[in-house]
Amino acid sequence: MTAPIKNESVVLFAKYEEYLNKFVSINLSQGIKTYSQPRLLDEQEFEKVIIELYHKSREELFYWEFCPLIAYEHTFNSRKEEFCSKFQDSTILDFIEEESMIISRSLWIKDPDDTIREGRPDFERDWVYLGFKHDEYYSLLLTNSELAANLYYSRKKKLDLLKRKAEIIKNPINNPVEEHVPIDFSNNSKAERIVFLHELGILDYLKNKMESELGYFSVNKLAEMVSTFTDIQYKTAQPYLNPIYSDAIQKNNPLTTDNVERVIKKLNRLGFVNTKSS
Repeated sequence: MTAPIKNESVVLFAKYEEYLNKFVSINLSQGIKTYSQPRLLDEQEFEKVIIELYHKSREELFYWEFCPLIAYEHTFNSRKEEFCSKFQDSTILDFIEEESMIISRSLWIKDPDDTIREGRPDFERDWVYLGFKHDEYYSLLLTNSELAANLYYSRKKKLDLLKRKAEIIKNPINNPVEEHVPIDFSNNSKAERIVFLHELGILDYLKNKMESELGYFSVNKLAEMVSTFTDIQYKTAQPYLNPIYSDAIQKNNPLTTDNVERVIKKLNRLGFVNTKSS
């Protein structure tokens, strides 16, 4: 049996929203929109949750307003379609402009003289603020310079991506094909390769083909077939496959929680969302 997939990003995002609501309440009660005074425990914990969520959303390709570029790209098309469906007279350019405006306002920098500045900040010296749209805009002064740098560079890359997409739409002749950087996952372990076959339904396809054409199903025969195209020897494939299709000792079962999570994340990056365990 395959263990259920954990989605820690959803749990962390719920904590993030909880702290965001508390943060806004503090600002409202003090009648300010920027909180840069000595911080309360809630603000310190809020920043810790942002750090956790940022890193976990990279692993799980989870979208939220300050997610890394990889998660932003992964969800771009679905969010674009949702936007154009909601606003039926809108165009893709409208969506890109809306995204660019929101992302541009998500972070800003002040120098020690309290002057807003452009360009790359000195993360050890300058003040870096996150901007939250919550009825009105509120800002949080970041104290963790590594988090500030991560969010700054993510913001920069997202804006660069949106600019490229807009240029391609406006000038299709000069930009006939959007650049695609191939993803190479050829260094997967043999156990992960079996999980790939399982999640893509290839093992099920081979099992059904064996039953319809040969009149029976055999794990040994399946291992022989898998060995022909995976660079996994029969003697390795058979112990991996046997626990999947029988009550054999499960210690060799490749469908562990960690293996399945890793493989699904890689398949998601390749564009496959509907896998067997998802």
